[in-house]
Amino acid sequence: MVTSERIKYAYSVGYRVNKMGEIINPKGEKIKGFFKENCNFFNLRNGEEFLTIKVSKLQAYQKFGEESFKDKIIVRHLNQNSMDNSFENIAIGTRSDSMFDQTPEQRLARSKHTTSFVTKYNHDEVYAFYSQCKSYKKTMDKFNIGSKGTLNFILKKYKE
Repeated sequence: MVTSERIKYAYSVGYRVNKMGEIINPKGEKIKGFFKENCNFFNLRNGEEFLTIKVSKLQAYQKFGEESFKDKIIVRHLNQNSMDNSFENIAIGTRSDSMFDQTPEQRLARSKHTTSFVTKYNHDEVYAFYSQCKSYKKTMDKFNIGSKGTLNFILKKYKE
């Protein structure tokens, strides 16, 4: 079952998320979910099949209906806390909209964190080595840098 079908099924059998973001079963009782992949979920049975339901998606469906399932639309947590599935904290929009829910400082920190995983060269080490030897060729050979443009970029960015 695709996500939208699971959400609609949970809703049709009486599962809800209240204004505070708590999961309510068809009997009207609060139930505990579980935390996985930075999100809250709960499980329910559909015959022999267990369905895992994302709490924020159920809250978004309750709040926005079918709009929450449109292509390229995601559920946004306005305060950036994925544990907070309260009515006021849930919105829908694009990934770009979600990025602008963050402060500029948060966006910059997230960007630096993300790029740290793809940075090929340790810029501190490259800059320190170049500062001592003052040779593009020696620096490129030592760090296996393939072009002068890349080294120039590293050195200029380090100074900024």
